[in-house]
Amino acid sequence: MRIAVAQTPVVSLFKFHLICEPTLEELQGNIIRIEYTLDNRIDKLEQTQKAAQQPVGMEARCKVGKVEVEAMQLEKEQLLAQIEELQRENVSIVQRNQELQSENESLLQQNQELQQELINISQLLYIPV
Repeated sequence: MRIAVAQTPVVSLFKFHLICEPTLEELQGNIIRIEYTLDNRIDKLEQTQKAAQQPVGMEARCKVGKVEVEAMQLEKEQLLAQIEELQRENVSIVQRNQELQSENESLLQQNQELQQELINISQLLYIPV
């Protein structure tokens, strides 16, 4: 996560921009792709296992395929747990971003009020020549 700060010349008006990399949508897309890829890999391994069971004398190959499928299912469960954790973190980041945006809007409003007050004071102090 980066925070970029831009300063304008008028009464040091600060604008804060919270840039989350990657975005929530990108992470959700990654999650879907991971799940899809894992499902496809497990399906292919299961098909390989079924095909390996048919020929006689291929028990060793069948056992290897079964172990591979079990390993992939375990890996999928671990990845799903990681995905859930990332989703919780994303929700937290989105909430914090919303809080910061609200705070930023409040600060911008205060700044505008102070700018107007400064203009009013400067007009009162203006002495025509």
